[in-house]
Amino acid sequence: MNKSWMFIRDRRSEEFQASVASFLEVAHNCPANRKNEAGHIRCPRERCGNRYFFPLGAVEMHLYKSGIMPSNMTWTSHGEAVPPIQFPRNIREHNLPQSSSVDEEEDEEYEDVDATRRFK
Repeated sequence: MNKSWMFIRDRRSEEFQASVASFLEVAHNCPANRKNEAGHIRCPRERCGNRYFFPLGAVEMHLYKSGIMPSNMTWTSHGEAVPPIQFPRNIREHNLPQSSSVDEEEDEEYEDVDATRRFK
């Protein structure tokens, strides 16, 4: 879904209103959406921060009045999947931290303590 509407300042514009309607339809109809027992959805406006559940009409009014959280780029509370984390494929061993002799000495100390506790 196109999210450019989140940054439209004129919330009375047709584009903003159509986008809010589309967002609410997706949020309401998506089976993965996290609704409460009453069927209310989380409100994504800045002040609510996806912490509070409201009926669709109340969420719609909040969005018209205050807009949506600009940091809310992945709508996991409204049915959107979390994008997978991409890791670099060419990690070389020399980039990984090397264990030190201090670490090995500490490991031996812990082993000694464990051994002492077992025999008491």
